[in-house]
Amino acid sequence: WQRIADVYTKMGMMQSTRSLDAFFYDPNPVTDLSWLYRSLMAAMLLLAAVGGVALYILRINRKLQFSLTELKTVEEAMEHMAMHDPLTNLPSRRLLDDRMHQALTVAKRNNTQVALMYLDLNQFKPVNDSFGHAVGDQLLQQTAVRLVECVRESDTVARIGGDEFI
Repeated sequence: WQRIADVYTKMGMMQSTRSLDAFFYDPNPVTDLSWLYRSLMAAMLLLAAVGGVALYILRINRKLQFSLTELKTVEEAMEHMAMHDPLTNLPSRRLLDDRMHQALTVAKRNNTQVALMYLDLNQFKPVNDSFGHAVGDQLLQQTAVRLVECVRESDTVARIGGDEFI
């Protein structure tokens, strides 16, 4: 075996070795698994980093979702305020205009008619002057409640001014 190793060395087919221990089969070799340990540690670190980034993204996503929900709620409240009278919660002039336009469009399409009733509370100013604005506000609120009770659910009752209803 040594002679074969010397010939291979002379021919440049292998490096010069003094011992043939690496040349023969070893049934109980000592295996160096340090590379596997380093690879596992690197994989665990990478997994921990990815998990941390995922948790951070999840947290940001939840904050954004909460903010969007909050924003939608505020937007809906603002839209309600723009379309409704704050005292009586009846549709305001702006919403009434839209509903009147819709009613006229449907009436024109179906060749029907639309009815409109205008109500102005006479002598309302003396109520405010004599009993105060709080009582005047209660009178307006009660008027709104009673008008809504008198019409169909599909009809619109709106407050268009101080003591004016349609």
